[in-house]
Amino acid sequence: MGSKEKGSRKLFSEVELQLLSRNAEEILNFHERFVEELRLALAPLNIPMNADESDFANKEGLVDTSHTDEAIAIVAAKFATEVGSPTFLVCADR
Repeated sequence: MGSKEKGSRKLFSEVELQLLSRNAEEILNFHERFVEELRLALAPLNIPMNADESDFANKEGLVDTSHTDEAIAIVAAKFATEVGSPTFLVCADR
């Protein structure tokens, strides 16, 4: 047994690992679905989900912020709706 193995400790108990493993696929599916819903909701505003500042720049190099308030409202509403749904509980308390 090497010196690393002697001093290492488990981050999770066996029970915690079982809980994480059991819910991992559900959590991943929830995340993928929610991100896709956000992407679709923001698409009409020309706001890509994997954007950097240059994606928003016009031909003069200025960033268009004309839809910022609308985008914030859309995202906030999606989060508020999701938190109230049973699906959100997959991440909350299993």
